[in-house]
Amino acid sequence: MIIDFNAHLTRDYETKKYLIEEQIADMKENKIDLRVISTYVYSTNKEANDITHKLATEYPTLFIPCATINPKLDNCAEETKRVTEELKFKVIEMDSFEDGYLPEKLEYNIMRILKICEKNDTIVRLNTGSTHRGAPDQWKKYIEAFPMIKFVILHMGAGDYQYGTIEFAKEYDNIYLETSIANEYPALKKCLANISSSRILFGSNYPDYFTELEIMKFNYYPIEKEQIDEILGKNAEKILFSIDNRE
Repeated sequence: MIIDFNAHLTRDYETKKYLIEEQIADMKENKIDLRVISTYVYSTNKEANDITHKLATEYPTLFIPCATINPKLDNCAEETKRVTEELKFKVIEMDSFEDGYLPEKLEYNIMRILKICEKNDTIVRLNTGSTHRGAPDQWKKYIEAFPMIKFVILHMGAGDYQYGTIEFAKEYDNIYLETSIANEYPALKKCLANISSSRILFGSNYPDYFTELEIMKFNYYPIEKEQIDEILGKNAEKILFSIDNRE
């Protein structure tokens, strides 16, 4: 089984049609069994989450919806409660780069969001990358404050942050690393050598990256098949469907 822990739903900006058929075609072509999917193309945050919820309702065997939560918004805690308690989302995502904020500046709202996630056993994806708004260690105080939440650092930090993110993840058992965009051979090699394969999750970052290439890169690392099976699907299956069996 291959579970893609990080993909996004986009739309045609002229017609406003969401590209669902293309999403499914890519999954079939690359033998992706299940995708955790979010979208940042919307008029309101609620609209984005309703769209992914509708998609997962229509295709329950293909998609797990991930809610996008913007802590800059006044209703961020209420929206977190709605998606986790009413709509039963298993995963939320915060993206300080996409939504334009510094995590340390929004402590009041982020703490409110995470308290709701802790209560509802919700996985938290953190979108990170090479920008002053995308440094993974900006989330350190939140990861320390909520040791029972599973935080997934997307792109393994990406860019210049990849190597430091590995050292950061070594300190906290509740950090998982997702592999899309993390394409430097030495960085992934270091990750595999220092982080248990049980805390590494495959992701494609489709449609911005090529799913086929994101899968293929694991063919070039000295890694056992059992570990590849964990990374490509078993780890995601465990935290998505057995979330109460915490280690």
